[in-house]
Amino acid sequence: MYFKRSILFAYFLLYLVFKLKYYLAQIIKGMLILKKIFIAALFYFIFVKAYCQTEVDLPTPIFITSVKLDTIESKINSNLIHVQWLNDTINVDIQNEHLKMDTTVVQALRNSFKDSTVLTRQEDIDEFLLAKRTYAQNCYSYALERYFGENETFNQDIFSKSSHLDRESSEKILNNYFYKVAEISTSPKKNLSQPIPNDVLLAFINKSGWAIHFVYYRNEVFYSKNGSFKPIEFQSLKKFLKKHFWDTEKIIAYKIDEDKVKSFYANR
Repeated sequence: MYFKRSILFAYFLLYLVFKLKYYLAQIIKGMLILKKIFIAALFYFIFVKAYCQTEVDLPTPIFITSVKLDTIESKINSNLIHVQWLNDTINVDIQNEHLKMDTTVVQALRNSFKDSTVLTRQEDIDEFLLAKRTYAQNCYSYALERYFGENETFNQDIFSKSSHLDRESSEKILNNYFYKVAEISTSPKKNLSQPIPNDVLLAFINKSGWAIHFVYYRNEVFYSKNGSFKPIEFQSLKKFLKKHFWDTEKIIAYKIDEDKVKSFYANR
């Protein structure tokens, strides 16, 4: 009788050991599953959440701040400077807030007209300085100012009525921070009547491949500034080209590359 009880007790212990091993296995299995879940959640946070965080943290609109690096040339009424704009260095001529009369220019005009009274009256001087103020901004700066002025995602601080941008710097901005959305050949002339994407920067390209003029286009209206003349608005591209930029071979429409600009600020 005692022997039978011992056998039963031994079987009972074996049963308990078996059950204990089973439950331990289940616990370990559950811990492995939890470990996998934890690792997956960790990777999700690092590679997904951290990546998307750049989108969340960036303010709207994103302000593209230009940084003055050094002065190339100081003139009577402006300063030609190197400016860092995103990842590039561009040349910008910034007109001073207060303008002065350039005596060298005044004397040259008097000699040219053979009239010593040229620019002696205050009214003439005021008109002359007003013309210089209008002359300050060129087509590249004007079109970019208009483009960013209508943009809800980005803003900027360098393209204004007092800034003059050279062609090389303008092309650098287009090539590095904008992308092409359309291209129109000016020959035959009927191409100029085809639809143009809305809210774009238009670059007028000559046979040398230079961007000789910028225009901003929005809601069927073209916005342009040519040299010392005041800005104009027009609706006929054909008439405008015939009058001003007859040597244009093609017109390329651009939009800003939002991902590239956002990436610049996200990685700072």
